[in-house]
Amino acid sequence: MGHKELSRWLKALLVLTAVIGLFLAFVLMPNVARTLLEEDRMHYAHLELPFEIFVWASVVPFLAMLFLAWQVFDQIGKDNSFCEENANKLKTISILGVVEVVYYFGGLVALMFIDIFYAPIIITIAIVIFFAFAISVIAAALSHLVLKAWIIKSENDLTV
Repeated sequence: MGHKELSRWLKALLVLTAVIGLFLAFVLMPNVARTLLEEDRMHYAHLELPFEIFVWASVVPFLAMLFLAWQVFDQIGKDNSFCEENANKLKTISILGVVEVVYYFGGLVALMFIDIFYAPIIITIAIVIFFAFAISVIAAALSHLVLKAWIIKSENDLTV
């Protein structure tokens, strides 16, 4: 598989990830919130809009991560995988992943604080935290490896 083909596959996967993430944020999670409200409208009616705003605000770092990943995949297609810019973009993706983890963990603590133990919401938040943490760790590791490879490549370019 060539660099351009790999880049196309990675970008297709990225588009699929964006579609699924946006579906979750703008369709599934508001429906979960409405289901919670239907069960106990008297206690939770005031939380629908804050819940939706919370989820929608989390889309910003998610889209930023996807945008940076798109740029990295574009460089892979140009056969420029190991460059300092890619290492920095992967590091930024890692930081944004940590931001998502902290943001959703704060949301989970807030839900516990106001005594909302609705299983689908808690499980969804736990899944988001897991995936954001996994993305953060993977991006940090890749950033380190790309930076090391770029240093070795730079040294080899100087000796030739």
